[in-house]
Amino acid sequence: MDFFDVGLIVIVVISIFISMAVNAAKQKTRQIISTMTASLVRKSVVAASGGVKKYVLHFLRDDGTEVELTTDETVYNDISEGDEGTVTYKDTEFIEISTQQKEPQPTRLETARQELKEREYCNCGLSFAEGEKRCSFCGTRIRRK
Repeated sequence: MDFFDVGLIVIVVISIFISMAVNAAKQKTRQIISTMTASLVRKSVVAASGGVKKYVLHFLRDDGTEVELTTDETVYNDISEGDEGTVTYKDTEFIEISTQQKEPQPTRLETARQELKEREYCNCGLSFAEGEKRCSFCGTRIRRK
């Protein structure tokens, strides 16, 4: 085997490796971007090889299955457990979560306070029901607003 044959074999091997790398890159760019409706139930940091940290988000889908997606440190710190909405991801990589702002529901105390504000009161401070003509406590005639 002479120098020319060895050079030819090296060129063929390098060509094969380049072809494999190009195909792998094409395959990665062809991965489909997917969405799901889910809520973030847990976050974790895993030590990967070489001391590199892997940031993992654990989502619970509507059908009850859990999905683990990886992300970078910035996104990991910005997202909170309990966030829910439409999660966009590519393979196992988290892209974003689109949350819809929910109308805040009043608490029972806030509802009771609002009802008290809407009631009508006599001069003595006693509230009265609709249709009453006189205060049941002090007898004052009730005037409607």
